[in-house]
Amino acid sequence: MNALEKIDEKLIVTKSNDLIEASYRLTLHEQRIICILAAKIQPEDTVFRTCRIEVGEFIDLLGLKGKSIHNDIKKIIKDFVYKGFEIKSEGVYTVSSWFEWAKYKEKEGFMEFKFSEELIPFLLQLKERFTSYRLNNVIPLRSSYSIRIYELLKQYANIGERTFDLEHLKSILGIEPDEYKLYGHFKSRVLTSAQKELDEKTDLSFEFEELKASRKVVGVRFIITRGRSTKEINHIEPKIVEEIAIASRLKAFGLTQAQIEYILKTYDESYILENLHIVEKDYLAGRVKNITGYAYKALEQDYRKNKPEIEKQLEGQKSNPAYEGIPEHILRQMERQKALEAQSGSGKEPSREEQRKRVKQMLLAFGEK
Repeated sequence: MNALEKIDEKLIVTKSNDLIEASYRLTLHEQRIICILAAKIQPEDTVFRTCRIEVGEFIDLLGLKGKSIHNDIKKIIKDFVYKGFEIKSEGVYTVSSWFEWAKYKEKEGFMEFKFSEELIPFLLQLKERFTSYRLNNVIPLRSSYSIRIYELLKQYANIGERTFDLEHLKSILGIEPDEYKLYGHFKSRVLTSAQKELDEKTDLSFEFEELKASRKVVGVRFIITRGRSTKEINHIEPKIVEEIAIASRLKAFGLTQAQIEYILKTYDESYILENLHIVEKDYLAGRVKNITGYAYKALEQDYRKNKPEIEKQLEGQKSNPAYEGIPEHILRQMERQKALEAQSGSGKEPSREEQRKRVKQMLLAFGEK
């Protein structure tokens, strides 16, 4: 299995429709970087955090080979930082670079990127007019045009068709006026190539019709259909979406997949997020050198100062013989259940036998032995 086939299917890219329709041209490597980083950010944030990519992951996903890999990485980053995009949204015309900065920490084995603040309205806090898709749909594509066309058609997938003026489509794709002057060249190198790739590698397929005026092709109508079977983003349960976002955030702290799975199984969402917030504050204040180790320790030992009342009650339960040896995440879930029962008016203190029975039920429910 190659690196492109090992992409986590839970990673989701979400972009505003204005950004999808923006005019820009990137290389295949650059397109992949944008998509990877967009999948790693936290869409509920109000400002961009630093995004990290491990060198090994970067090399695999971009398909870099040879003895000059490190020089290639530096060149890719250097060239990319100076590239920009043009976008018109709500009557405002914006020209901006993609990133504020990029760093390649060769000795430490990773790269860091920070998106330009101008991209905040197009990647964060999106409530409407946005499109989401799985990262593993676009990373295997071998043409930057195929990635752009996939996004443009994914935006209209539920409608089933989309029509473009030919020159407008070329402008969106960043094709210069002196390129592909003959429609036949544009058709074979952009449209037909994308059609074949999307059908083979993504959850979309399309046919296209040429719109003509005086025998000249002036537009293209895409007829969009579903491709290979995948679960639609809109059908993911909210709980799963939340776990995906938290898992992505934990990965950004450098935690391994095994550690992330253990954390998601052991702790609830608010506990994880509150402790990670403390880790970030300490890191930004210069009090932390190894942020990965510090983050894991914070989750193990609970660095929160003002713990919720339910957590204080949980600590008191540890001395109860009925709960001896029970994992904390089971106790925490039991305490929540008790609080819910109290709110509904049925909150009686259970007998020791009832407590033991409840513990057994919880252990079975969570697959604990």
